[in-house]
Amino acid sequence: MKRLSAQDHHALKALLQKKGLLAKTPAENGSAANDQPPFWPVQSAVERLWLQECVDGDRRVNGLGVWVRFEQPYALTSITQALQALAERHETLRTVYETRDDQLIAHVQPAATVVLAAAIATPDSAALTALLDTSSPGLMHDHNWRIHPVLEASGRCIGLVWLMHHAVCDWFGLQVLAHELSTLLQGGALPDDSPMQPRRVSVLERQRPASQTDSLRAYWRTRLEGAPERFAPPVMLAHTPPLTDEPACDRFCVTIEPDKAQALRTLCRQLKTTPWFFLLTVFVRLLQRLTLNNELVIATTIAHRDRPGTAGLAGCLSDLIPLRCDPAPDAPFIDALRHIQAAVSTDMAHAGLGLRQIMDAAQPQRQPGKAPLTQIMFNMLPPFSAPGLTLTPAPLPVPRTDLVLEIAEHDSFSATIECRRSRFPAGLAQTLAHTWQHDIDSALAAAAPGIHLVTPVAYPPAGPTRTPGTLTSAPATPVIAPTEPARLPVARVIDLFTQQARHTPDATALIANGHALSYTALLTKVDLLARQLNDHPAFTTGCRVAIWLPRSVELVVAVLACLKTGGVMMLLDPAHPEQRQRQILAA
Repeated sequence: MKRLSAQDHHALKALLQKKGLLAKTPAENGSAANDQPPFWPVQSAVERLWLQECVDGDRRVNGLGVWVRFEQPYALTSITQALQALAERHETLRTVYETRDDQLIAHVQPAATVVLAAAIATPDSAALTALLDTSSPGLMHDHNWRIHPVLEASGRCIGLVWLMHHAVCDWFGLQVLAHELSTLLQGGALPDDSPMQPRRVSVLERQRPASQTDSLRAYWRTRLEGAPERFAPPVMLAHTPPLTDEPACDRFCVTIEPDKAQALRTLCRQLKTTPWFFLLTVFVRLLQRLTLNNELVIATTIAHRDRPGTAGLAGCLSDLIPLRCDPAPDAPFIDALRHIQAAVSTDMAHAGLGLRQIMDAAQPQRQPGKAPLTQIMFNMLPPFSAPGLTLTPAPLPVPRTDLVLEIAEHDSFSATIECRRSRFPAGLAQTLAHTWQHDIDSALAAAAPGIHLVTPVAYPPAGPTRTPGTLTSAPATPVIAPTEPARLPVARVIDLFTQQARHTPDATALIANGHALSYTALLTKVDLLARQLNDHPAFTTGCRVAIWLPRSVELVVAVLACLKTGGVMMLLDPAHPEQRQRQILAA
């Protein structure tokens, strides 16, 4: 029996519907089912994106771009017909947003003819980033997604560049669309039943029992009590703010090659854990050494695809949850891994609330430009495969937050570290990426002594991930995995002081006016002032901080707090003439 092509299938379906032998789906009728309102408050994941844009004022941070490359060229008419079928099937491709009474409302437009944007040349990463920079679709626009065909000389289509606002689709929803696009282009037929739509998720969220919501809020209120609300970089990251023509995001990529990735997966099975927990633990321990802080809050993406029907939903369900990570810095790697796995698993079991609701429960202090609990992000993208096509995500032109580690899983692990240039100096992304890569070798060696891999550092290919300030040449000899975790260079004063305070907390640190002050008491004063300085609206890493104090305990506290937050000290002697002090401040 000959299989119907996608075009013949839809033609037959339309004929049967016209004869009354097959009912139309709600999407084909251009209206919702009776239990689905025409206008509805958006799901919590989209609400988070909207609130983020309201605060940041930059829609590019929620742009999503992907280069869909076909293994064989197709006629442009076939591409258009397949996209038309997707738009009719999935409401997210016809949903528009508006605000009513300070609330984001969504509604679905009737199916309209899909019109492709202008054709473009085969893009590289730089071209994809440039498109998102100049043409990122907005949430409140009627057209919040756009597709540019990539044509060969004959006029046949060899791929698509799909740009959309993140509210249209998250990475998981994008894969749903890609799989169905692949099916249609290869002459297959999509299921006749209508998939779950985002508005149904919104209804389910609002039907959650109040007792369950209260329980989740209580969990997060207790869980985040006393947690560090913001990520404070240490003095070694102090730098001059970037020039206006410098890139906003410092990005660097490394690869964990397939042989090492397989060794990691094997070890994780033996330890009854997953690569996600293993790689997160390596990241946490690296940041503990970098910041000299025992406790960190790291945000991660939750797919929210566990409800029945959501696996085939095209839309945005992904949200963030903050993970409180506090393994003992000196603990063996396996102990730190088990600690993080236990704590994070409990957090994920309470991920029913969206990030906005978690923030409402925890009530962290809010300041412009410094998002609490989400300044560090760790994500791991699932492997992607669809017959006949490959997907390449477009790097964003702007940072999503201050520091991001995102890993794409294939046979290997491809990791990208992003740093906000207004917070960190150029080149830090490369330093962190290489150190994280070395620490994986160390963790493998510590957890499984029989595994010791000697590999060269993976340097990224040319593209937009290269930025001024990153190194451009590979080392002459391979880098051997160290037996101990590789340590970053540290600022000697604050590092030595903090280490001494840890080793001898009750020892005398200062004597002033006959009174002794222990290291613990001094460190407490330093941390308090450092937090106040870091939270000051006018303070940014690398800015000048004038200290006008006589020789005293307060002077020592101020100097150490300035070092810890990354400020540049300007010491003023109160005994100097006023005119001299004004000249110093004006210099």
